[in-house]
Amino acid sequence: MNDLSLLTFLWKRLACVRPQQIREIGYIKYYVAALLLSTGYEQANAQGVGINTTTPHNSAALDIQSTNKGILIPQVELQSSIDNATIVNPATGLLVYNKNGNVLSGVGFYENTGTHVAPNWEILSRLKLPYSHGTSTNNAFYIQNYQGSSGAIAIKGYSAGVGTGIFAESDNGYALQIKGLMKIFGAGQVPGVGKVLTSDATGEATWQGPTAFSVSGVKGGGGEVVGPGTKYVVPFANENYDTQSSYTLHNQSPASTFTAPVNGIYHFNAKVLGINLAMHLNLLRNGVETVLAWGSGMLVRDVQLLQGDKVYVTVTPTSNQHENINIEDYYTYFTGHLVR
Repeated sequence: MNDLSLLTFLWKRLACVRPQQIREIGYIKYYVAALLLSTGYEQANAQGVGINTTTPHNSAALDIQSTNKGILIPQVELQSSIDNATIVNPATGLLVYNKNGNVLSGVGFYENTGTHVAPNWEILSRLKLPYSHGTSTNNAFYIQNYQGSSGAIAIKGYSAGVGTGIFAESDNGYALQIKGLMKIFGAGQVPGVGKVLTSDATGEATWQGPTAFSVSGVKGGGGEVVGPGTKYVVPFANENYDTQSSYTLHNQSPASTFTAPVNGIYHFNAKVLGINLAMHLNLLRNGVETVLAWGSGMLVRDVQLLQGDKVYVTVTPTSNQHENINIEDYYTYFTGHLVR
């Protein structure tokens, strides 16, 4: 039986005495009540206060227990992180629930981590981005990880759509500085041995392998015959290598053409053996054809290309009759590679 139950029991028993005993009993009632209340006060001081429990935890000044209710602390509308007017001289460690969603990090539980003279209200319930520590967004923000295990990650950013996982910006310094190995992979990236991280016109970087191709020989069965007055695209027959699948053969589209996979400077070698044939190395950009080099026998040229530019070899008879192209690999070929 606890103190409250004992007090109630004695009070009811004393209420049942006969009238002639009232005077004597009255003094006893007051004495018993004072004694029990005094005992309860001493026990509360030593043990803490319990609500819905007769055995509050020894470490708690206040122990509230419930299976279907919570605690509702005071709700205020803070005006800033240094608000000293909504609650005058708030104590260090004071906890409130802020209902003003237009300031700080919005609604939520806040603690005064400053002093009663200079408060500093900080949210406890969640971290809202963009995050700033202190009274200004100009404060430096550090995240450090000293865990040495192989699986330790200091910062992890994720975007399920087309957003940015991590955005770093600096006007004059390094936006990103890495000490150690770097790994770039995932959607849109195809890493491989010897590939180079290459940027497009917007600054988007992807892994690109060394661009190089070699084709040789000419398709027979009439493909080697060039009519008079014709600017004829040479139908190279054999693809020796094509690291970026950037050259399309005579039976593909665009036929017998190299398409630049990235912006850069490219080197080309072309040789076509035949009699009375003028050779041209041609560039097609946005539907406009430009002759990069012309002559007979062999052409060598370095040229700066944009992504999507097309380069191909043509021949034109210098006579008024049909001329033939030598179809052998070692007499007729076309090669190219990305310089930088």
